[in-house]
Amino acid sequence: MEKISNSKYKSIPKIYKDVGDFEFYEVGGVNYLRTTSILSHWVPPRLKSYLQKNSLNASEKKLKSAGDVGSAIHKQIEMSIDPTHLNPQEMKLYENGKLAYLKFKEEVDCQPIAYELTLASPSLGIAGTIDLVCMYEGKLTLVDWKSGFVGESARWQTSAYKYLFEETFGEEIRVVVVKLDKNNGTYFPIKYVNYDMSLRAYIGVLSAYQDTHYKELMEAWPQFWNKDFSGIKHKEWK
Repeated sequence: MEKISNSKYKSIPKIYKDVGDFEFYEVGGVNYLRTTSILSHWVPPRLKSYLQKNSLNASEKKLKSAGDVGSAIHKQIEMSIDPTHLNPQEMKLYENGKLAYLKFKEEVDCQPIAYELTLASPSLGIAGTIDLVCMYEGKLTLVDWKSGFVGESARWQTSAYKYLFEETFGEEIRVVVVKLDKNNGTYFPIKYVNYDMSLRAYIGVLSAYQDTHYKELMEAWPQFWNKDFSGIKHKEWK
């Protein structure tokens, strides 16, 4: 895969904002919740179990290490990497993650169309950045890189990305999550279906935070904080 200089799929101009517990992109004077901001508050059962068995300090260190390595791998994909801040153990994980990405790049028929595509949804009040849009096995596909644990939240997140893309461009797109294994340097593509079920789950999490953080969202997310999203679903393509 090579970098591309021209694409009809363009990112929106945005300003990053951190308000309380949530992250936003400001687009045209309107705050949109970052797609991953809501999910970052939702603790997967596997991680919850780990947190219960370990001290908070040890857990925070593990999460920070995993985040540093994952960020470094993503930067490698973006071709702008300086991993010198990683310790030797983290560097090994980073090298394996990079190897997995390079194998995918060499072995998979994936023609890139757009990288790091940031989009916003006026109907859902969220904005997010799609790692890659490409022609994957001859079909328009959004690819999301994962170097850590791939759980249900990945399915919900990418279903939201699918909604963002299709609302913005009026074109159908499928989803592939590519797991880059930091332990053995291999990759594994995960092709998702049942998008509506995953989008409903994402909206369920979003609605829960509307209820529990309404005072904070009322101020920072005024156009959407009390909006009913229950009727939103993916378009049915023929």
